[in-house]
Amino acid sequence: MRDADLEMIQTLTVIVVRTPLLIFALRRDERHMTGRELARAWWPATRDLAAVLIGSLALLVHSLKARRSLIGLARGLVYVVVAETATWLLLAGQELLLQRLFPGTH
Repeated sequence: MRDADLEMIQTLTVIVVRTPLLIFALRRDERHMTGRELARAWWPATRDLAAVLIGSLALLVHSLKARRSLIGLARGLVYVVVAETATWLLLAGQELLLQRLFPGTH
């Protein structure tokens, strides 16, 4: 398997797996917000588009925008670290699997 093929598979994995997980995390966080925080949060379409366009940073921006506190910042940072760690683990596992399936090609 060529490097370009691996990169395409990893890009598709991020799009297909990480983006829905980010949207789920954003929606889950909104369920725990107060009325004032919800009023400051993104509209649903904007929230989902932010997850697609800026990825994990959407979690941080969302937390800061809606919560406007150090706790909101901390929560956003934790979400970003968890999302990026999960993505890294997913891609590392995927690369190991592909190396097993296609030995000697990467």
